[in-house]
Amino acid sequence: FGAMAVMSGAHDLVIGAGIESMTRVEMGSDMFYRGELKMPSEKLTWRYTFVQQGVSAELVAQKYGITRKMLDEFAVESHRRAAAAQDAGKLAPEIVPVTTVDEDGAPTTITADEGIRRDTTIEKVASLKTPFMEGGVITAAASSQISDGASALLLANEVAVERHGLKPRARIVSMAVAVIGWRSWISVPDNRHWFDLLKLRIPLLGKLLRDVAVARFTRTLGTLTSAGLPILEALRITRDTLGNSALATAVDAVQEQVSSGKPIADPLEKSGLFPPLLVQVVNLGERSGKLEEMLLHSATAFDRQVNASLKIFTKALPPVLLIVMAGLACFVLAAILLPLLELQSMVH
Repeated sequence: FGAMAVMSGAHDLVIGAGIESMTRVEMGSDMFYRGELKMPSEKLTWRYTFVQQGVSAELVAQKYGITRKMLDEFAVESHRRAAAAQDAGKLAPEIVPVTTVDEDGAPTTITADEGIRRDTTIEKVASLKTPFMEGGVITAAASSQISDGASALLLANEVAVERHGLKPRARIVSMAVAVIGWRSWISVPDNRHWFDLLKLRIPLLGKLLRDVAVARFTRTLGTLTSAGLPILEALRITRDTLGNSALATAVDAVQEQVSSGKPIADPLEKSGLFPPLLVQVVNLGERSGKLEEMLLHSATAFDRQVNASLKIFTKALPPVLLIVMAGLACFVLAAILLPLLELQSMVH
């Protein structure tokens, strides 16, 4: 937020700071009220699933294939590097001495980070338990410490640096929070379904994506069924080739209907996602008993339709990109000029 405030021109100087005092506010203390454990409000939990941080870390590790060995090695190397930096005096300029009292009440001054484990080894870390999940990967070595600390960072624009004679230590060129947020958002099945459905409704692009999926559907399903594979198994395999969760969900509905003895064409038509021509082909194939032949024959026609849609899309793409680039240029220009105009009005 501080960086965005400076980059927008709203501020010249911003101090970004954070503090943690776990000796005063113990872990989990916000879950108790007058000695009783209080769970999150039902107004939140009815819609959102609250996952404890340790369990959440385990789920992230599973998703991205992070192993216990990788985390243990990273933890040991992290402490080794921190100790080396401390011994070389590289951390001293960044630490402000704090005078306080120890557990016995005697005055003491803290001048160095006390969280560095100098004597840790791979063997010691490997012996730690995984308290958040049976057979998990997250241990105390790979978790944040229970400690006290605070840090602050001064953010400034070029004008403030020159005016106050500051020496920059780093420069924020760009931020990718939106990209990280997008990956997290799109990994949620409901969000992926909504986005894939939206893509099918985009002019030109949606038609192209739909034509490609239909061509895959007809050729894959026709090939599998003609090879003697049961229709339900063929539908399951075909579903995974579509590359679109919205269409895949529609095929799931087809599987459910077929398993109860109903024809394929009806749920395809009810989904509203497949073209009428495909529904007619499937309907005719089921009635005539030649579904495999009809699917394979129509696959060639749908392939030709994909080529035609692709030509239309590529012809329309350059002017669309030109319009998008013009819009981005206007946005950047407005982002530059509006703060200047605001500043000018403040001066007047």
